[in-house]
Amino acid sequence: MIANLIRNKVEECYYLNESFGKLLNIKYDGNLTDAVMLELNDFILSNNDVYESNNLMELIYEAFMDLDESRFTKFLRNMINEHPDRYRTYSHMINDIKEDLDTKYDLPKEYYNKSRYELNMECDKLFKEGKFLLLSKTREFINDNIRLDDYQNFIFENRDLARNILKRNDLDETDRVYLRIRELLSTRPGWLGLFTYFNKVENIGFGRLKTLFQKLLANSDIIGQLPDLGTYVPRKGILRGPYTMEDGRSYSTHFERLEDDITQLQERHKAKLFADEYPGEIKQDLDKNQDFIEIIKELTTGTDKSKEKLELYKKFWLNKVSRYKTQQELIDSLINFVFADNGADDIKKKLNWDSNLKLVFDDGEIMVIRVLSYEAIQNIGSDTSWCIKDSLSYWTDYVYDDVVQLVILDFGVPRTSVDRKIGVTIYGDGRFNTAHNVNDSYVSEERVNKILEKANVTLKDMFQASRYMGSNEYYADEDVSSDSYRDGW
Repeated sequence: MIANLIRNKVEECYYLNESFGKLLNIKYDGNLTDAVMLELNDFILSNNDVYESNNLMELIYEAFMDLDESRFTKFLRNMINEHPDRYRTYSHMINDIKEDLDTKYDLPKEYYNKSRYELNMECDKLFKEGKFLLLSKTREFINDNIRLDDYQNFIFENRDLARNILKRNDLDETDRVYLRIRELLSTRPGWLGLFTYFNKVENIGFGRLKTLFQKLLANSDIIGQLPDLGTYVPRKGILRGPYTMEDGRSYSTHFERLEDDITQLQERHKAKLFADEYPGEIKQDLDKNQDFIEIIKELTTGTDKSKEKLELYKKFWLNKVSRYKTQQELIDSLINFVFADNGADDIKKKLNWDSNLKLVFDDGEIMVIRVLSYEAIQNIGSDTSWCIKDSLSYWTDYVYDDVVQLVILDFGVPRTSVDRKIGVTIYGDGRFNTAHNVNDSYVSEERVNKILEKANVTLKDMFQASRYMGSNEYYADEDVSSDSYRDGW
């Protein structure tokens, strides 16, 4: 990339400076830029300095880019004419580069002449010796100055991060869960630091990590649209949740944010597949419309009812899509078709035939239900992305002993709103644990109470009213995956 910029700069020099252009035409035949670049590289490589530090060639190029057009043209003219001043200019540049390296990284002199592999080995040694400041500076130097297309360096960085996290937790690489994580990631070693952070800092159990890993692999065709996975590890590897994103999404852990980001990618990808079946401009950017995404999610939940709706959609609705002139007309029609039986009456039918769903509160707009079993959360939450409905081990991780699991339904918001249904988990002593909307995004206790405020009740009121409405269903150990979040291993 930088070499191409230098080529452009060379061309500007002989286009803008007529006398320099004439000199080149006298000296060389053929492509003038190629000829000058060949001379320039030969000049640089003929000096011993370029071999004294990793990636110095690129740093020299960057220094040339910093020269203004007049000074760069003068240097090129002196180089081509073999004028002694070419060495003076070059020497000043090299001295400035070396001084900048020493000032920025403050490494032992011999480090600048080591290969990438040697530096990685040196990092291993520094880690064992506990010289973490020098280790950090060496890694920074590698990242900034050895830009080789080699995945091995990224692997070393992740191992350093993983081992630092272990050390801060008074553990080492013999830790049993860490060993299982390394085995799990044997084909994806670049994720080791991230998964170790999730396990040791955010207390995410191996079972959930395994599920995340499988989800990442299953979506390998679209996860390239995620931010760099390193963004899910805060600086210094310290958890400071809950935190709120610029787009308003809130999370108690970075693990939850990654889960949510993957889910959003999946849902948008699925929405695009549906939108691509529509004609003309009406499908343009439809996969970015949140209402449309919620509609497609409802059509593809996999329940018997959603399968029936999907079959009707394909047989009847899809054939008449050309009648709609605008996207809003199309979406309004889909909402009426897909969500026709998702009102309060439909929820009450579920309450009548499922004894593990208990009605706590209902004022016609806000309804609160206590959920006592895994099967019941699958029933009431079939249109959500909640992890506790997708895995029994997830359910038992959150809902055990006297924990109270509530579902709050808001019939006053649009039927495609992600806040139309919120799952809330409360510890047995009344303390708020967590809450998630339809998309499984974190919802704060303050936000939950703001929703309940419309009905003049609080979350504390709902806990007190529901805590004695039966006991949570018991599941024997053999029924729950051995990879349970609380399993510890």
